[in-house]
Amino acid sequence: MKKITAKKIYALYAITKKHYIEYYELQKELVDHLANAIEQRWVTEPNIPFEDALQDEFKKFGIFGFTTLAEQRQLSLTKKYNSLVWRYYKDFLQVPRILFTLVFFSAVLFLFTENEIWMSLLPAAALLLFLTRAIQLWRRYRKKVRATGKKWLFEHVIFNFAGLGAPTMLPFQLVHFYFEYRVPVVLVWVNAAYFTGMVLYYYVMLFTVASRSEEHLMQTYPEYAFENIPQKV
Repeated sequence: MKKITAKKIYALYAITKKHYIEYYELQKELVDHLANAIEQRWVTEPNIPFEDALQDEFKKFGIFGFTTLAEQRQLSLTKKYNSLVWRYYKDFLQVPRILFTLVFFSAVLFLFTENEIWMSLLPAAALLLFLTRAIQLWRRYRKKVRATGKKWLFEHVIFNFAGLGAPTMLPFQLVHFYFEYRVPVVLVWVNAAYFTGMVLYYYVMLFTVASRSEEHLMQTYPEYAFENIPQKV
């Protein structure tokens, strides 16, 4: 059976970019779809030019082109990636990590009870640590995008998740102003639990998930391992 050449595959990727499909996972699905359709067309019409077969397949997407299909696939992949992220959280909340979390919570509770100043110092230190890590990941990501021209939806999901928790750190830096030096015991427990949850949230997202994302993408998309090689188109 007549096969599409590598040069034509690059051309298909260029077409997906031209139609504003920015994430590589979506580009690959559309390219595979078009390539398979064209090759099937060649089974019955081996002499039809590539460009003509491509135009016929593209017309099947209707007036909105790739937009509708791409949105559906992006939503599906995003749900898949979200489930994968939450699975990492569930895996983290197993023995022995859950024991470490409880020990960490106890230490935070002790410090919050011992001195109200810790209610500001600990969140500030944690925020600085995770912000530094987030900036490091973002710079690495932007460098990768510039070098390869590829954006990965999974990495976009990770950055979105990491950004959600940032505003929730603010109450810890302000709470003592509301209660001066007479903080209710219940509030101390709530703040300690909340702070522990935020630390867990950031740690899993910015360290565990960010590290495992490359492993997952390489298993699903072998070409991810070569993404430091710039694209030819």
